[in-house]
Amino acid sequence: MARFSVFFGVLATLAVGLAAVRASEPDAETLFLQALRHSAMNPACLSSGRLSVTATSERPADRRPNDARRYDAVFEYQGAFELRRLEVFDSSKTSADKWNLYSAHLSACTAGETVEGLSWNSRRPEATFGRWPLFFPFRDFGRLHGQTPALIAAALAKSDGGERQFPLEEDINKLRAKLDTYLRSSGQTLRVVGKEETEGGTSYVVEVFGSASWLRGNHSTSYQAWIDAGRGYICPRIDERYDGKPTRTCLSSNFFKDEASGLWAPRRFISTSYENGVKLGCDTFELEPNKTAYNVSIDPLEFEFPIRLGMRLTDSRDGDEVAYLATKEATLRLSDKKTDLTKNDSFALTQSPNLSSRSISRNSSRQETVLTVLVFVSLAITGVVVIVAARK
Repeated sequence: MARFSVFFGVLATLAVGLAAVRASEPDAETLFLQALRHSAMNPACLSSGRLSVTATSERPADRRPNDARRYDAVFEYQGAFELRRLEVFDSSKTSADKWNLYSAHLSACTAGETVEGLSWNSRRPEATFGRWPLFFPFRDFGRLHGQTPALIAAALAKSDGGERQFPLEEDINKLRAKLDTYLRSSGQTLRVVGKEETEGGTSYVVEVFGSASWLRGNHSTSYQAWIDAGRGYICPRIDERYDGKPTRTCLSSNFFKDEASGLWAPRRFISTSYENGVKLGCDTFELEPNKTAYNVSIDPLEFEFPIRLGMRLTDSRDGDEVAYLATKEATLRLSDKKTDLTKNDSFALTQSPNLSSRSISRNSSRQETVLTVLVFVSLAITGVVVIVAARK
């Protein structure tokens, strides 16, 4: 009897120990919400920064040499919008293409989005004002990002004067309730599916899985994020799947701690895209720690674009290309409101004699038609004159 008592006592101790271990393990909701709080979608965590990145693109289907470029980036949040400036250095050229970028809403910072911005070449007196694909968000490297967390962040956000703000101030229990409502309404579940050691840290694999409400038919999506709570909720890995097939994989490695902000960032970030499970391409980004600084003061002049006398500016934001000519020097600065070049006198721009590309095309077609008709009429008149002369 004594032996059985000792045996059951040991089992009870083990059960209590296992329960305590499980209780100390973070749950999926806490991990995901904290990772959102520590992501670039939360300006309170990552409000500004500058960094230098070398990017290499591999596209096997193109059968072309890898495209390598260096990006010197500066970004800053202003309210619900983000301003960016990029200087792009092509490895195969000596010149730099500079991009004065962009005003973009927080909830729109997902792959495939387009944002308003300026582009110009440093060697040419011309610029283009248009809508461009959102360049790869360098501030997302090693952090929670992607369409799934962006949609969840938008659902959790509160409204303040018509703008959706990240819910940093709310109690996490209130966020849990909103998160649970969103997941149930979209037919998804949030769970911890694994635990791995990554570069000396411990990462929990958190998955958002289910048949999302926006998908037609019997389809499913899976978003998995490896979340390391011990290093500021960084994400060394992110996997996205559609119907069980990979669509994108992101790997971050060789993390370092930014001295300016105390935030962790990876020296290397690799993003691989797939279609129907087949690899489409791979983008590798190398960060330079000595040129990386987050949450630092950014001079407003860095987001201003100097308009020089005689500079040509093409506006293609609405589809048509309308050309303008600067009559005097001015400064153009992107903001959270659409810039109207035809009404804002501060830009000192006047429309050049060149019409939009569509207008030019239409006018050219009309001119060609008129010339053709005139030719036929002329030939007809000549023929009549010849016939009349012959009869005489």
